[in-house]
Amino acid sequence: MAMARAPLLVTLAALASLRSALAVRQSQAIAEGARRGVLSVAEASGTPQLMSDGDADADKLAADLSAQVRAQGAVHIVIVGPDGAFAAMKAVSAVAQAMSSELALKGMVLAAFPSRHTHTIESGKKINTVIVEVRPQQASLVPQVVDVTVAAGTKVGSLGSYLAKVFQDSGGAVLAAIGPVAVMKALNSAAFASRFLANDLKVNEAKLACSPAFSEVAGEQGGIVERMALTCAPAPN
Repeated sequence: MAMARAPLLVTLAALASLRSALAVRQSQAIAEGARRGVLSVAEASGTPQLMSDGDADADKLAADLSAQVRAQGAVHIVIVGPDGAFAAMKAVSAVAQAMSSELALKGMVLAAFPSRHTHTIESGKKINTVIVEVRPQQASLVPQVVDVTVAAGTKVGSLGSYLAKVFQDSGGAVLAAIGPVAVMKALNSAAFASRFLANDLKVNEAKLACSPAFSEVAGEQGGIVERMALTCAPAPN
């Protein structure tokens, strides 16, 4: 009589644990790849770098950002993932508010300049990260501003193309986003717009000065949520 094979029992808990471990490993690989990739950007400009990923603490990041901006004048923040984007924008907003009075005396504001970069990690996989340069920028008035709502499902390439046209007409945009994923989409859209604008103007680089601000609003499912308003416009020459 043939013996029945022992059933292979894989519990849901074990699968969840395995998936979690793989996700953590992939996240760590992506973060490490981003760290190495951003070094070339930071070293080329002599600008210090900070990292904002899923483990970033917005308050600590703000303290480090403030110290580096005051000491060096500019900082690059490499962003990995939606939570990293949310923490980075919270930090930039807090530092901008804290430095607003002293910068206003010089006719300046603290601005973030997003750009997209592609890095290759050890597995050979190419990943895209957003790098935000943070530094004081000459304040300027934008004659016309377009309000845009960014959601988790927003297509960043399409929105970036639309924004490039807005900016080319010497306008600005306020990108409203709720939640880490939407905040990441807003940053990516601005970075795409910067690239598209450079192509349209046939220049090597077109920088967008962006200023994030957060407020509490009523959530669609009830309760209070944080809403980011990212005001972007072409940086003055």
